[in-house]
Amino acid sequence: MVGALVLVPGSRPVGGWAAAALITCYLVSHVDALRRARPDLPRLLERPAGAVARLVVNILYIAWAVAVARSAA
Repeated sequence: MVGALVLVPGSRPVGGWAAAALITCYLVSHVDALRRARPDLPRLLERPAGAVARLVVNILYIAWAVAVARSAA
């Protein structure tokens, strides 16, 4: 639904803000993953560097959504 709002030009500001809110909800899980990350785990995304990368990507997604919302207004 949020993706459809972003795609339709008339609803793009609402869609951008909704996407930013939705992605921000996922930020909690990425912070928790960073808190639980250990260098001895086998999967890269479970190690500290992977958890930081996920957190940074999530923050970039939020910035993109806010940019979409502001540019469409």
